Amino acid sequence: MSLKTRGFTLVELLVVISIIGLFASVVLSAVNSARVKAENTNKIAAMQQYQKAILLAYDANGEYPDPGDTGIKCLGDQPDDTCGWSGATSESATLNGILDDFISLPILNPIVNSLGTTFEGAMYQCSSRTIAGECTAANIRWFTDPAGTCGNATQDILNNTLRRCYLTYP
Repeated sequence: MSLKTRGFTLVELLVVISIIGLFASVVLSAVNSARVKAENTNKIAAMQQYQKAILLAYDANGEYPDPGDTGIKCLGDQPDDTCGWSGATSESATLNGILDDFISLPILNPIVNSLGTTFEGAMYQCSSRTIAGECTAANIRWFTDPAGTCGNATQDILNNTLRRCYLTYP
């Protein structure tokens, strides 16, 4: 009478577990890549809406939206009324009021880079004003993951942890 037990050896179980772990890491990598692409697509679509609103405001008023100074302002209604680098920039009710006549203002999801700094929202700057106070040049900026793109906007990489995108008018 032989006492043969049926089952798997410890080595066989470890091989199967390591193969499952390898497959799981490949799947998670693909899912993360798809998440970054989807978020990037949403940001580009939101920025195209802002771009249209700015150009419509220019057509309607003969100048770019003017928040009252040449400082950088948040675009849209941010949850905590701040945007930019760790919330260093504030909203402008004047700017949002002008743009709100043309679109409902989208909100961009914040990004936390590998250094732990939060970058949220989109920003607007009337970069040139006449003596009479008309805004003759402006730009909008936003941040995305380094793997993201900026669509038709100019871009640069900040410390390999973030991509900054900006559009300049005219």
